[in-house]
Amino acid sequence: MEPMTYETYLDAEARWPSTGRVVLAHQTPSHVVVYQAYNPTLATAIVAAQCLHAPSVVAAGYSLQRMTWIKPNFLWMMFRSKWATARNQERILALYVHRAAFNQLITDGVLSACDDGAVTRDEWTQRIQSSNIRLQWDPDHVPDGSRHLGRRALQIGLRGDALLAFSSTMVDGIVDVTDFVASQRPCVAAMHLDALLVPREDVFEWNPLEPATSSPHQDEKSTPRLEEATWC
Repeated sequence: MEPMTYETYLDAEARWPSTGRVVLAHQTPSHVVVYQAYNPTLATAIVAAQCLHAPSVVAAGYSLQRMTWIKPNFLWMMFRSKWATARNQERILALYVHRAAFNQLITDGVLSACDDGAVTRDEWTQRIQSSNIRLQWDPDHVPDGSRHLGRRALQIGLRGDALLAFSSTMVDGIVDVTDFVASQRPCVAAMHLDALLVPREDVFEWNPLEPATSSPHQDEKSTPRLEEATWC
């Protein structure tokens, strides 16, 4: 996996779009990084197993029966976890997802609210009931947790077989970035935004026509069904 790169928040904000629905994410030629926050016990198990569905992860308290949310936007994760100080969110994990797989999640996802005007409410209800991938647009946030006035950020909800496929074939590596988060908290507390570092994030250009390949190793690593999730 490629090492993460950083830039100052002020430089990043100057590059980012100021309005609209924007998928901001740390990207490499082969991966898109998404974030999750966990308690120390779960985070340790997940990093050791390098997946979400291993028996050791389930034994540590992870539930494959619930919807889990992944966040490509670092500052949204910082808002949600209060910079890794919120209860049960003290550890921040960066999950490296194959680019084609991340693209496919957006392609296959269903909006959590019927607000795009493209389908009727009945059609949307049928889609969201049958889909295991949910797309939710929330207000983006600035470092102190305040809402960004014009930009909205994406989070993706996964459950059932979609969650299992994500864990087993889409995630290529998991890194604990809590130490980096902790190193930046003093800058946030003092509002030294000129010194605050964030992962470099760019707009993800979604391509609905990209081939639906979850992983370049798809043939080597089959996807178990949910009831068979006893390996990693």
